[in-house]
Amino acid sequence: MNRSVKSVLALIVIVCLFASAFGWMDHGIKGLIVPGSLLAAVFALLIWAEFRRDHAPDFLRQQFKRYFERDGLCFAILPWVKEDAFAWRVFFQNRYERPCEALIAFRPATRFVGFGRASLPEVRVPIRCDGGAFGLATIRFGIPQKHQGRNIQFEVIAFAQFPDGKGKMLRFRDGIRVGRKNRSAADTAVSALSIMALHPHFTHAATLKLQLPIDVQAEASGEITQEILWRPGDPETIE
Repeated sequence: MNRSVKSVLALIVIVCLFASAFGWMDHGIKGLIVPGSLLAAVFALLIWAEFRRDHAPDFLRQQFKRYFERDGLCFAILPWVKEDAFAWRVFFQNRYERPCEALIAFRPATRFVGFGRASLPEVRVPIRCDGGAFGLATIRFGIPQKHQGRNIQFEVIAFAQFPDGKGKMLRFRDGIRVGRKNRSAADTAVSALSIMALHPHFTHAATLKLQLPIDVQAEASGEITQEILWRPGDPETIE
């Protein structure tokens, strides 16, 4: 069950609580029958959605408190250092039983109303993930000296498609939903004009804040490698 559905159900719960209170005041116990029945049904649905058993191990949930999702592909982004070499590591897992093709991208976010972006290149990571599989993509990346050690906030987007259809859902917990595009010049203009009109409006993007390492190479090849760490049918633990 995705977050938007859960939000709607939470709103229904609030409405039912108010309706129950007014129903009790106006009609006593009879006024609780309809809102109470609906409330019980919503609670039952939420409990079922929260505790139903996955058909594949949720490796991302086991390893990360916070991860992203786009249309069934979940992923987490981590910085990784070995000696003086830096890389981005993108762990990913497919929620459905059929293969997924995706593109994950992230870049420094703007500091204020679309301006002041850190001068680091956008990272684009193509992904191909079998049904239910869990994998890792590694991207060699150089960090200029002036950015090393800084806390940088990144905008995260992704695109995912299932050429053969999605099939059955294997994992039921969703991630933080990301959009398909970054903030555009039009978004920046709308935000600036809204502030001038004293009615601020911002285009919200999924973001990730990380501290970049120090004493690493300023340049790197940009090479991307990908490996699948687990597939359905493998033992339910990975090293």
